[in-house]
Amino acid sequence: MTTTWLTRHDPFIICSDIGQDLKLTPTDCAYALWSRITEPDDDVASALISHLGPLDSWQWLREAGFTSCGQLRDTITIPPEMAEHTPRAQATITRRFRSWAPRIEAMDIRRELRTMVSLHGRVLTANHPHWPEGLSELNHPPLCLWVRGHSELLRGCSARSLGACATPGEYDDGGTGEQSSFSSPIVAMVGARACTRTGSTIAEEIAEYLAGHNCIIMSGGAFGIDADATVAALRHGPVIAVSAGGIDRYYPQAHREMFERIIAQGLYVSEVPPGSVPARHRFLSRNRLIAAISQATIVVEAAWRSGALSTAAHARNLGRHLGAVPGNVYSPSSAGCHKLLRDGATCITNGPEALELVTPLTTPLDEQAQEMLPLSSLPASSMREKLRQPQSDECRIWEALPLRRGAPIRSIAIAAGTSLDDTARVLSQLCHEHYAALKQGLWRRGENTP
Repeated sequence: MTTTWLTRHDPFIICSDIGQDLKLTPTDCAYALWSRITEPDDDVASALISHLGPLDSWQWLREAGFTSCGQLRDTITIPPEMAEHTPRAQATITRRFRSWAPRIEAMDIRRELRTMVSLHGRVLTANHPHWPEGLSELNHPPLCLWVRGHSELLRGCSARSLGACATPGEYDDGGTGEQSSFSSPIVAMVGARACTRTGSTIAEEIAEYLAGHNCIIMSGGAFGIDADATVAALRHGPVIAVSAGGIDRYYPQAHREMFERIIAQGLYVSEVPPGSVPARHRFLSRNRLIAAISQATIVVEAAWRSGALSTAAHARNLGRHLGAVPGNVYSPSSAGCHKLLRDGATCITNGPEALELVTPLTTPLDEQAQEMLPLSSLPASSMREKLRQPQSDECRIWEALPLRRGAPIRSIAIAAGTSLDDTARVLSQLCHEHYAALKQGLWRRGENTP
């Protein structure tokens, strides 16, 4: 890395070079830079930006992390503004910086911004009029949102208020940030990928009914319940799909046609920049966005350890309305829904009941309704169990390993978002237990799988 990098990644220079094509300010470009080097839900990055602001925190990162010659410093000096607020901040920030360093050295934010221009996309930050208010309730809100389609839907602007907009992104509020007089509740519908025929049918019926009554359906676009609800809702109105990867790719790829319809009449959104892989830990982070942006969440089918329960937990913790569809008491596919119902979720069996859930959206949930038993998991006491923890370094590094053709440690660290030291340590452990294999200096997955 050289000093050229330090000047090339100046938010003001980026804004003048390409940011204007996306109507970005230097502050927006700083948020985009932070989004490129961090993983979603990064507590250290959130603390830095909260204390210093996006521009000053990025300037601090460039000056405190690198010498004038562009060399990586051995230690990082924390900003004086944070020293008295964060215990052991020096060690914490230094360790986190090591995980950012491989991405910083390989980064070219102009590439991501040019991709957004070619996709007719937009980059939204908290000062944009279409930024969802619900995101401010998260402990670590996304730094920015990378979107394709009608971003005004994030504020509940209904299909009727899109007016004569022929293509995504044409909507203009005149810079006032005021919402349209037509406001639609956003309802998240999530559930099992391996759903039953009954679950698929009820998901379609509920989604179609809600969309027909001026609700905006939101989902992750996955196989099963998500896709069934999305396709049904698209017959009547717009849909918002939240991706765990970059919006330049469709995941799952089999739903390409569905995602193209979503972009044409709805919105495709992610908190990670183009080129990002939809890794498992990003799905869990994505779930908090679905819960925060929507006013209500409905779980149609969910097994005992389903990822849909993660979305439900976030919704309950944020005070959102939560509904669950009951199923056969002998069916494992409904065990998670039955747990939610026991914990106080509203029972939903058809479209009208789902509409009742979101009609009194101005009515806050009482304290008793907001209580929820923790959806806990077993402690990670072995490598296999650590690999089943999507947020763990072990899981992220293992998922970054190629299946056949090997990759160097630096490439794996960049893909996993971990430091070179942590990557080397974990790879050694994975190799010892045959979850990773090393050949001619290149790493790939081993014979064992979680």
